[in-house]
Amino acid sequence: MIHFIKNKLPNDLKSALFYLLKTKKEDIDLEKYRNRKKFFVFLAGFYQNLGDMALTYSHKVFLEENFPDYEIILVPSTKTYAWMKALKNICQKDDIITILGGGNMSDTYISLEDTRRFVIEHFPKNKIVSFPQTMIFSDTPYGEKMLRKTVKTYSNHNNLHIFTREYNSFKRMKTHFVNNNIGFIPDMVLYLNEQFPVHSRKGIICCLRNDAEKNTHIDESDMIINFLEKNYDELIITDTVNVTLEESLPENYERTLKKFWERIKKSKLVVTDRLHCMIFCAITKTPCIVYDNTNRKISGVYEACLNNIGYIKMMDKVDLDTLNKEIRFLMNINLDDYPNVNLKKFYQPLIKACSSTGI
Repeated sequence: MIHFIKNKLPNDLKSALFYLLKTKKEDIDLEKYRNRKKFFVFLAGFYQNLGDMALTYSHKVFLEENFPDYEIILVPSTKTYAWMKALKNICQKDDIITILGGGNMSDTYISLEDTRRFVIEHFPKNKIVSFPQTMIFSDTPYGEKMLRKTVKTYSNHNNLHIFTREYNSFKRMKTHFVNNNIGFIPDMVLYLNEQFPVHSRKGIICCLRNDAEKNTHIDESDMIINFLEKNYDELIITDTVNVTLEESLPENYERTLKKFWERIKKSKLVVTDRLHCMIFCAITKTPCIVYDNTNRKISGVYEACLNNIGYIKMMDKVDLDTLNKEIRFLMNINLDDYPNVNLKKFYQPLIKACSSTGI
């Protein structure tokens, strides 16, 4: 009977029930925010992924710098359902709802897309701004069904602004979300500048993923790691998901990010297939060799924002001779010869959308 009910329930309802059952009831006191101008930041990434933690941090920094007279309420993705009643209770008509950016507007991470739809449905009279996303719904019956649900939910909101971070998603959104305001800006983490203080550099960091988005085969990843271990003495093998639960908590996540960025700033080179590891290299001015992932979001962001950055090299396939050539080139460049990454001027559309007087 349980399995029958489970199979019959729609995914968004299953997701809501999951969080209600799994999340302990909490007494959250938000009264101090009641009569203040505020931004809500939904889907905040306080979980074991440095990329989502960095998206949360950069989102907060952006709002603090551009809207200093507003309060900012960070809502962890896992607290959305449990806190919704309390949040709606203190929400005023001029408060602005924002939703964390990233790469989860898809049927791959359906629990997050369910949560995003839940948020949009529960604030029909407030402006909602979805920070830059990659949109990837699969060409399967399930993916098409989830896309239809998303289009319906988004289209029913008359003041929803959706931003994307690469051109393929921009074209898809313009096609499907004809009733919404669609914009293009860089990934939110590129708003940051973390290159100072400058450290002496040595060694290589290898940061390769091992999940559904992995584009290189396992044996190719092993080839890369074995090659680096054999030919380069100082090598650190890590990943952006090698984070403890404690390190990802709201009170600790900024310190955890800074620690990882310091590690990158002390390396001469990073080899990765993680989007945000590439972006961490861009904002810390660290040479990087990057391989694409299965959904091409890395190459999409690279082509849109970073293809003119000489110390970041995009590789289209695993070839050890080419890899070695690029490593030797990048480890011997003078970084002072290269301009800093400064993309803040490209976030003006987001500033306008988040403004209470913006369209």
